[in-house]
Amino acid sequence: MSLLSQGRDRVQWSAYGFIAGILIGLVLGWLFHGVIGTVVNFLIVAALLTPFIIAFIFWRRTKERIEDLRTPDPVPTVPLDRGDPIDAPSYVIRERSESREQ
Repeated sequence: MSLLSQGRDRVQWSAYGFIAGILIGLVLGWLFHGVIGTVVNFLIVAALLTPFIIAFIFWRRTKERIEDLRTPDPVPTVPLDRGDPIDAPSYVIRERSESREQ
């Protein structure tokens, strides 16, 4: 075998590998084009919605901090233990002495 024929064989087999790679790439690209398109669309929508989501979170936190400043602290309650008396206001209910028939 001459040096020229060895080079020709090497180029021929490289061309077969290149063509096979192109065909496999085309088939796999055709199979996964829907998945890749969906991922790209999702990333575009996420990039467009991100500023609005960040603005909404900032607004909610600011609103909660303002409400916390406006509302006074609740009166502290005394924790009761078991058996402690409960102080409750009592009201006397008196019976009516007059008749309802008039």
